[in-house]
Amino acid sequence: MTPGQSEVGSAARLTGDLLDWVAHTVEGVHTAVARRTFRVVGPPAVPVRVVHDTVTTVLYGSVRGGIRGATRAAGAIADRHPATAGGTQITAHPVADRTLAAITGIFGDTVAEHHAVLDSGLGWRHDGGPLEPTPDALAAAHPRASGDLVVFAHGLCESDQSWWYRSRAHRARRKVDPETTPERPRSIGEDLAGHHGSTPLYLRYNTGARISESGRALADLLERTVDAWPTRVDDISLVGHSMGGLVFRSACHQALEAGHDWPHRVRHVVYLGTPHLGAPLEKAVNLAGWALGHTAETRPLSRLLARRSVGVKDLRFGYIRDEEWNGHDPHDLTSRHVETPLLEWAQHHVVTATLTRRAEHPVGWALGDLLVRSGSGAGRSRRRRIGFDDEVVALTGLDHFDLLTDPRVVELLRDRLAPSEALA
Repeated sequence: MTPGQSEVGSAARLTGDLLDWVAHTVEGVHTAVARRTFRVVGPPAVPVRVVHDTVTTVLYGSVRGGIRGATRAAGAIADRHPATAGGTQITAHPVADRTLAAITGIFGDTVAEHHAVLDSGLGWRHDGGPLEPTPDALAAAHPRASGDLVVFAHGLCESDQSWWYRSRAHRARRKVDPETTPERPRSIGEDLAGHHGSTPLYLRYNTGARISESGRALADLLERTVDAWPTRVDDISLVGHSMGGLVFRSACHQALEAGHDWPHRVRHVVYLGTPHLGAPLEKAVNLAGWALGHTAETRPLSRLLARRSVGVKDLRFGYIRDEEWNGHDPHDLTSRHVETPLLEWAQHHVVTATLTRRAEHPVGWALGDLLVRSGSGAGRSRRRRIGFDDEVVALTGLDHFDLLTDPRVVELLRDRLAPSEALA
C-alpha cells in the first residue's frame, strides 16, 4: 500500500475520476450539438452562442471542479482517519468487493496506473486475505495440504469471492436441509476438498490487465508455489471461469516456453463459460465505438468507450499471447489471433451454458449464457477450432454466473476431477 493512502481514500479518488469522465463526455456531446445548431442558424446566432458558450463553460467547469474537489477531499479525510489509513480493506466487505472487482475489470489499467493501492496484483487469496507463496505461509494456511491441487481463476469483473456468491441460492435450489448442513455457503473448491481430499487455491488478479500479462505472472506464481508447497505436488487441476480459462491457457503456454516444471503436473483443465473465440458483447461495444467516432456529436461517447480496459479488449477475440495485441490497433475490427496448442497430456473439459431450456432454441443460440455464445465457449466456429476433443458439456437454463456454483457444475467436477485411485 502506498504510504499515506488507504483503500477507501483511493476509492473516493477513483470515483471522482469516473464521474469526471462522464461529465466530460456529457459536456462534449452538448458542445458538439450546440455548435452544429449555431452553424445552421448562421450569423444571427452569434450573440446567443457567446452567452451559451460562456454559461456552459462555467457550468461544466463548476460541476467537474466540484466533483474533483469533493472526492479528493473525501479521499484525504479517509487517508487521515485512524480506521482507514493504511488498513481497512475494501475486499473485506462483500458489496464493496464486488463493486471494486467490477470497476477494476472495466478500467483495470487505469486503476493500476493511477490508483495502485486498489490493485492487489495477481496472487493467492485465503480467508479473504492475501496468501504468499512461501513454505511457512502455505503450511499455515493449509495444514492438511495434499499433493492434489485444484486452482480456481475467476472471470472478468469478478474476484476470488465470486466462487461463493450464488452458493446460497443454489443450496435452496438443491433443497439442502439447513439442520444437517451448515448455513455458510460452500464453493466448488470446498466441495471437492470434502469429497476428494484435494486442496483448493483461489487466484485473484486484475481482470482489466492484459490476459497475456496475467498469464505470465500466474506461470511464475505456480512455479514458486509448487516449489514451496508443504508436500510433493502430484496432480494439478485448473478450473477457470470466463476470462480465467484464457488466463490458464496463456499461463500454460508461457510456462512451457519459460521451462517451468508445473505444467507437466497438470492433469485436468476445466473451462466454465470461457470465450475462446471472443465475447460478442466486447465485439459489439468495439463496433459501436468505431461507429460513434464518425460524427462530432457522438465522438465523446466513442472516447468514453475507448477507456475500457485492455483486459476487456483482449476478450474481443480471446487474445492470450503478447504478439496478438502488441503493436496492433487496440480497436482492430479483425482478429489477429495466433493458434496456441493445448497441453497435450492434460484432459480439457469445456462447459458451456444457454439461458434457454433447449440449447437449439434461437435465443439460446444467439445469446448463449448472455455473455458467451456456445460456439465460442466450445472453441468451434466455421473458421476456427481450438481442438477440445475430450469433452464439451452444454448445460441449459443457466446464465454466465450460474456456472460458478450451479449444482450440475459441482457434480460434473466431482466426477471429472476425482483422483485416479478413486476411479480404479
